[in-house]
Amino acid sequence: MKEHKEVSPSSEINSEGLRFSPEQRLQLERRGYIIYHLSGQSIESLREAGLRFSSDRHKGKWFETVASMHGEVAINPKDLLTHSNIERVSREIAEQVSGTRAIIGNLGDYAELAFKHLNQTGQRLFGKDFGLKYTETTNHEYIGHFDDNSGLTIYKWEVKAWTGRGDPPDIFWTAPLIVPTSEHIETPKTVEAPIEIDRFSPEQREILERKGYVIYPLTGQSIKSLRDAGWSFNSSWFKGTPLDGSISMRSEVAINPKKPFLPESNMKTLAKQLELVNALNKKIQGQIHGTTAVLGSVADYAELIFFHFDHNGYLRTGTEFNFFYTRTSTLVGKTRVAIVGKYHGGFGYGSGLELAYQDKVKRYSDLRVAPLVVPVSATIK
Repeated sequence: MKEHKEVSPSSEINSEGLRFSPEQRLQLERRGYIIYHLSGQSIESLREAGLRFSSDRHKGKWFETVASMHGEVAINPKDLLTHSNIERVSREIAEQVSGTRAIIGNLGDYAELAFKHLNQTGQRLFGKDFGLKYTETTNHEYIGHFDDNSGLTIYKWEVKAWTGRGDPPDIFWTAPLIVPTSEHIETPKTVEAPIEIDRFSPEQREILERKGYVIYPLTGQSIKSLRDAGWSFNSSWFKGTPLDGSISMRSEVAINPKKPFLPESNMKTLAKQLELVNALNKKIQGQIHGTTAVLGSVADYAELIFFHFDHNGYLRTGTEFNFFYTRTSTLVGKTRVAIVGKYHGGFGYGSGLELAYQDKVKRYSDLRVAPLVVPVSATIK
């Protein structure tokens, strides 16, 4: 991204990307981490450099060109894979090594790591010591099972094979990457939330958090301002349209990131979906005085999604939800509304947040609603 980057004194950034400070390196290495510098390599460039893959089926696919990040990352090869929530891992590493966080990488990140680890140590990440195991990526593909003979495997996991109930299959894991928390060279930060936003009271926050909600500050960003700040959208049809100028509310909003969509809100028209939102609103108002549930605008959901990604390193809107969309309150013409969903991680072809539109009366299995809970004061302007 070409915007000016503010860098914390704990790390340094140059044309090669973000690096750990000497203190961070020492603490990470004491804990068994190995630090590697990633340099923007793609599956395609790594294959040309000699890294073997178990199949050529992905040649020519869009994710062949997904590039790894620029900068340093740390992995613990003896404790590489986990079933723990990435946000929880990130909190734990931040407590141990100040100024770091855990993220899930893209295909290019893990492929370049596997290549560099093999060259440096002679050992294979995801090799025979790991068994038949893969890590998820931000590209809706899994990578792993680095066989001595056939090479590294990219695995397309049909998420319908596992509905999310119970523990995930034992071959599908997460391999957290540790990075500095200063702004990633390719992951711009959202604008700091201004003080003048509507906020939940301490009592409201306590009840919401007890119910599994996470609270996010929205700061009056437009789709254009988010794009100008470097955030990625995977299409450009809306540039210069009224939707591009759609502005998010200036308020804290609450949503349950593990269950953002209303149950049984698919296969319904917008009118029927709004009836469900209204029913939730009555329930919320009865449980938490001074709050209300609303269907957000396209800018509300865009800023919320980017804020979540920036602070947690992984976005829960992809395979975990079968690529569902939420309708929004933003009109596109007279008969259609904007829809948001399908965040494609990484920075290659097809990456970014997908914005589209759909007729109010159309009904689809992947088109749902994800209401936002807000202070009542946010709706009185």
